[in-house]
Amino acid sequence: MLAGSLQRQLEQLVSQKASANEIAALAGLCQMVAGMDTDHWKDSLGTLARLASDPFPWLTAGESALLRFGASRQIAIALTDCWPFQSESIEEGELKTLLGSYVTWLATQSDDRVCAFCWAILRAQPRRQGSISQSPIYWLVRQGRLKGDIELPSIELAVALTDEESAMFWWPEERWLVTDWTSASKPYFHFLDHPSSLVRAAAAKTLGRLHTGLRNRIDTPAITDLLAMISTREAKAPGVAGPFLEGSDWGIDDWADILGSFDMRGWFLHTLRNSDRELDWPEAQALEFYAQEFLSDDGDAIEQMLDMGREDLALMTATSVADNVELLRPVLEAMARSENPKIAAAMQSYLAEHGQSSGRQWLN
Repeated sequence: MLAGSLQRQLEQLVSQKASANEIAALAGLCQMVAGMDTDHWKDSLGTLARLASDPFPWLTAGESALLRFGASRQIAIALTDCWPFQSESIEEGELKTLLGSYVTWLATQSDDRVCAFCWAILRAQPRRQGSISQSPIYWLVRQGRLKGDIELPSIELAVALTDEESAMFWWPEERWLVTDWTSASKPYFHFLDHPSSLVRAAAAKTLGRLHTGLRNRIDTPAITDLLAMISTREAKAPGVAGPFLEGSDWGIDDWADILGSFDMRGWFLHTLRNSDRELDWPEAQALEFYAQEFLSDDGDAIEQMLDMGREDLALMTATSVADNVELLRPVLEAMARSENPKIAAAMQSYLAEHGQSSGRQWLN
């Protein structure tokens, strides 16, 4: 018999092949809140681990995905904001009994999902170095799962760089006055060449944040020079352009006075044409996100995206603003006749709805 009333309830729901709504109602009882009773926390965590990793084959793929998403978020909260132990009153073996099935399942998932889990634990405040709450990360290490872009040292370095970027956001003017571009930018330029795209993204975002704080200084390069450099680097190894724009407050600040005659439209299209899709890393906005916003009313740019083979981006850009349906109708109707059945079906459904909602929903 499973320990804990929530885990017993889940076992009963599984035996009955309960509906998604019934299982979701149980998931709601596992909500993590600060200061919750330790036994309730353990019972909830064990239940969430199963909700996130069990297949529930009688549910639809969409229903299972929603359960996994919600449960996974709560597991991360349990290990960070709602870690209930002022002292280490839980043994690693006990935590593994509760959470081991989830971590074993997680190890089979994509790099971005694995990274997001480790990132949440390592980025949490206050830091819990040496705490049992960080043990799941080391289980993944021992399983050989953290490798390539998401080796543990790379995740730790990217977290450290992101900490620096976050701190810069709050620097008062007095702190900026003792900072100069030439020396302060060296570490971030160095890490733009790191083998991990996760680290490169964090370095690019922090470089953008540094430039934002030091604009108009004598030794600070023009934003246009940095954009040219970033585009060149993006062509060699994608993942820096979007984060750099994010750190530079693209979309927040008015860049009209710093761009001069620089062709930002051309920069977006050139950079997209000469690079691959950016990976989805924590706290690093992808280039495609900004391109979609900037080019949402540009039918020629959307056609160029199609020519580049970036059909998903073209779809999202073309459908991101419902009021642009008539403006973009020629390209929308061409996409509805696409030889790619996914794109054609998505655009046909979108046009049937008169462009009242983003095309993303039609991809599901």
